[in-house]
Amino acid sequence: MQRDGLDFISAVKSLGAWTGDEHNTSGYNRKPAPLSAYDALEILKLETLVCVITTCNIAAGYEISQTDKDRLIKAVNRIQSIQEMFP
Repeated sequence: MQRDGLDFISAVKSLGAWTGDEHNTSGYNRKPAPLSAYDALEILKLETLVCVITTCNIAAGYEISQTDKDRLIKAVNRIQSIQEMFP
């Protein structure tokens, strides 16, 4: 950079390593996820367990309470939110 008198972005472009917006053909900008992949997997593990237990209870003929229904909806929403964070 110093030898050629380039700023950082110009130097990166000259090396062919620039992945800025002009080369973005995917249709979305990749931004860092607000949580780590590990944390996302931990949340998915818990929320999937909520879904499985609720589904098994329904399959066994138990009537689930409104509280359980609300928790199931929350679990599904969390799973969908994490899916959107890691396209």
